[in-house]
Amino acid sequence: MLSVLRMKNLVLVEELEVELSPAMNVMTGETGAGKSILLKGIQLLGGRRASADVIRSGAERCEIEGLFVLPEEQRAILVSECPWTEELLGGEDELLVRRVIDQSGRGKITLNGRLCTLGELQQVAELLVDVTGQHEQHTLFDPYSHRELLDQFGVEESLIESVRSAFLAWNTSRKLFEEFRTASAAKQEHFRRLSLERDELKKAKLRVGERLELMTELKRVESFEVISQSLSEAQELLDDRESGVLRQLSQLVSRLDLAADKEEKLKSAAELAVSAEVQLKELRFQLNDFSGVGDLNPAELERMRERLSELSKLERRYGRVDDDLVAYFKTIDEEVSAFESGAFDEERLKKELSIREKELRLAEEKLTAARKSAGEKLSNYVQPELQLLNLKQARFITSVTPAESTADGADRVEFLFSANPGEEPRPMQKVASGGELSRVLLVLKTILNEEKPSVLQVFDEIDTGIGGAVAQTVGEKIRGLTPRYQVILVTHAPQIAALGHKHFLIEKSSTETSSTTTLRELGEQERVGEIARMLAGKTVTKEFEASARELLKVGEKTEKKQKGKRSHVD
Repeated sequence: MLSVLRMKNLVLVEELEVELSPAMNVMTGETGAGKSILLKGIQLLGGRRASADVIRSGAERCEIEGLFVLPEEQRAILVSECPWTEELLGGEDELLVRRVIDQSGRGKITLNGRLCTLGELQQVAELLVDVTGQHEQHTLFDPYSHRELLDQFGVEESLIESVRSAFLAWNTSRKLFEEFRTASAAKQEHFRRLSLERDELKKAKLRVGERLELMTELKRVESFEVISQSLSEAQELLDDRESGVLRQLSQLVSRLDLAADKEEKLKSAAELAVSAEVQLKELRFQLNDFSGVGDLNPAELERMRERLSELSKLERRYGRVDDDLVAYFKTIDEEVSAFESGAFDEERLKKELSIREKELRLAEEKLTAARKSAGEKLSNYVQPELQLLNLKQARFITSVTPAESTADGADRVEFLFSANPGEEPRPMQKVASGGELSRVLLVLKTILNEEKPSVLQVFDEIDTGIGGAVAQTVGEKIRGLTPRYQVILVTHAPQIAALGHKHFLIEKSSTETSSTTTLRELGEQERVGEIARMLAGKTVTKEFEASARELLKVGEKTEKKQKGKRSHVD
């Protein structure tokens, strides 16, 4: 239930805040007062995409807030469908949806203070709000919408998904088969060329990282002559019998040992000399160990240079360097191997297509059967409801006929309608008036929403084209939803407005520089005046006021009658 709605700087609204009834809220006002703005605000709370156009002229941003109070059933469904909402709800039964839209058309969205994405808001709002606008009458002209409504009413999602998957698999097989047949010669030449490339690269025995290894080793080997000369000279400096560092250092150690025997303070110096002698001997061992490692081998050197030259030629030919060339070889090797193993064989493709087609047909048959069964049920539900709405002789049929295969099945679903006896049901756009469309749409929406939790039902001028006793009956039908649903209804019909539990008036005031739309709840006497205006038009007389009071009394009687029915059922 939407408990409180607040809007600021939305189109013509400067700022408003309203507390809504948990039952039926009616919104009325003169044409052009801005009734659509209220609907726009609720749609934005429901995740509708926004632009800077919704911001009131002169303002930097607009804000819309809605405080939803969640009954236990609705809260459980919300947490089940959107598990991430459990943490932000905590142990509470309230959800504050806040949306701020700035001049970029974006802004931010929060749920109970937590930032969320537009997609997350749409997931949540789908379980909280259902909006039926005037434009939805046109969905009754579109068979595609008829199929969606029928599926929503009584077809398992698994059957629809099964057809979708089967169609995708069949369509992929069909494309492969057709491409193979229309371009067989080209494919043969393509794979012949790839085969030659594969053989050449396979013979080259490419390895990942080989070029880097070769260049590093070649650089080291080519530098070995300099290294060898330096090592030889270093060893001579260490080991020369006359002037070698080790010979002189040995003599130094002997001299310092002799002196240290005579003078205690020289022992530290003698130890340092011994340490230096030990380290130089270790250095000599390391140089001796290194000698001979990487001995210059002219044949090996030439082999490395030839290998690098071979790699460079292949890289230039295929336009790929180093590891990219290795990856290319692996790709074409797999592709050619698949071709050679018969993956693109015409007979195999033909057989695969036949299998996929049989799977698709089987899935389509199950879906068609489910749609026909659901269509019969829907027709049986709709027809008596239309009779209650003063379409006594109306016939409503859900037609399911064969159509071309698509991802949505092989069915054409169409609602057929006849308002008068003796007339065969025909497509709705050809025979239904505006008032008849309004009633059919109302019946369909209430039937389709029966399995939903207690969402907010918003009706925007669904009473188009009806009046008098029919409007009264439609109003009673909508009011009859309130034990389970909260309703917001924008209406031009006084008979319906009189049935609301709360009545709000939408007004527009203008100055030379600006216009402002306001929304306020009407008191008892004000409500009489507004309904009288709706009845009379420009000139409101006492007679119209008396008629307005009579309509309000009808509303009270309707409430008592519906309460009596509920008590009897209980």
